[in-house]
Amino acid sequence: IYNGFISLAYSNTIIDNVHIKNERLTCSIENGAIYTGGLISSASDLIIRNSSVPGLYVNLDGEINNAMVGGLVGNGSNVRIENSFVQDVDINTKGVLIYYGIGGIIGRDSGGIIRYCYATGNIKTDGEDVGGIYGYSTGTVERNFSFVNLHSATDYLGGIGGYDNNSSTV
Repeated sequence: IYNGFISLAYSNTIIDNVHIKNERLTCSIENGAIYTGGLISSASDLIIRNSSVPGLYVNLDGEINNAMVGGLVGNGSNVRIENSFVQDVDINTKGVLIYYGIGGIIGRDSGGIIRYCYATGNIKTDGEDVGGIYGYSTGTVERNFSFVNLHSATDYLGGIGGYDNNSSTV
């Protein structure tokens, strides 16, 4: 399931100066995968700049096989996010069997760049790979800050990032 303002965005797309206020994303499924982002659920080879999602609320529950959840992007491959923010994010997940990243800006970042961004709010989950900016990353993360309160009883929890793969630069 792709859950976001834009479901899928690929190949040479530029998203500039887009602002979505007080968005609510909820989903309860059995035996499925979910990609959730306040702006884009899943993205590849694109640029997001000067954009924001203030007041985002996300609630996921059920027996979800895997989840990628982010304030701007759920799952990103070669995505560049610059000068963007998520304020007062409120992400709640439970019952997910496998997490691949939950973050204030992006859930899972594969080879992208996150620069000059910030996130504020709360993330409460029973999963791992949870961070104020990104949940899981193999990319470059520069000059970001986070005031996200993180609540999880599992591993890989961090103020900026939950899990850095060996190829990431922070």
